[in-house]
Amino acid sequence: MRISTPLSRVAVLGLLLGASCAGAQGMAEAAITSADQAVASVGPEVSKVMPDQMNQLTEAIASARASLEAGEYQAALDGVKGVPAEAQRLAAEVPAKTAELTQAWNDLAPAMARNMAAVQSKIDEATRTRRMPRGMDAAGLENLKSSMSSMAAEWSTASTAFQSGNLAQAMAKATELKAMVSQAMASMGMVSDERAWGNAQTVPK
Repeated sequence: MRISTPLSRVAVLGLLLGASCAGAQGMAEAAITSADQAVASVGPEVSKVMPDQMNQLTEAIASARASLEAGEYQAALDGVKGVPAEAQRLAAEVPAKTAELTQAWNDLAPAMARNMAAVQSKIDEATRTRRMPRGMDAAGLENLKSSMSSMAAEWSTASTAFQSGNLAQAMAKATELKAMVSQAMASMGMVSDERAWGNAQTVPK
């Protein structure tokens, strides 16, 4: 008859625990691999129109990997179990989001070009006549000239991003630039509110 000793019971429990951990680790590793593959399959297109949402998925995978390395297998599994479904949901939204951003760009681009040209015209006139807008002196005009050069470069960068299909990046930069151009317009005594950003082909005064 075999006599069970405390030591033998500990050994058996250790083997069972080891098997359980190995199984949990394998499940976590498989889940991370599945999440990686799901994100990789949709990432390039989703990132162009919804980069923040894609970043959330990649961050979830990175966090799960950290949990896996720390031996926190359940946390790793829980961290990525919803990633594949979310990746597919985002992929399904790409066409609608692409259309939305494209329309927003097409609405803004003509007004941006028009308003930047109008500001530059006002700057050229002030430089030629030496008649400054109210509240602006010669130093302020020089600063505005420099700012307009920077804005022109920023608009070129945004346009390149749009042409490359990076629509979210293009619109984010264009939105920031719109605020800067509006401020420049106001400093030159021009109409700078939403009336200046419509599609009517009139030069803001």
